[in-house]
Amino acid sequence: MAASQRSATSSRGIFGLTIEPPVNLWGDDASPPYVDYRWPVRAKLRDFSHAVPVRAANAEIIGTIGKIPVSARAGRFVYLGSPIGPSLLAGDREAHFWFNALLQSPATPR
Repeated sequence: MAASQRSATSSRGIFGLTIEPPVNLWGDDASPPYVDYRWPVRAKLRDFSHAVPVRAANAEIIGTIGKIPVSARAGRFVYLGSPIGPSLLAGDREAHFWFNALLQSPATPR
């Protein structure tokens, strides 16, 4: 079994998630894609790269780019398929607001 297949299998078995191959979100229109988060607070953050979609059997989808699910939480585990680091480093207020809310959220299982 290939390493990518093992990691997808193990993440699905442990967290109820299936990690998909990365997708290029930057189309011909050159407008930046945004992640719409709905947990722990609602926020819209710009994506600076490719995103890694996630499918969740036993987890809650917490962020999407259009119709593509890219963030999920399963109990205390949070999967981010779109990096937030570039937004934080750029001083994006929405990113700091969302990330601080994430750090302060209670780690309660669903």
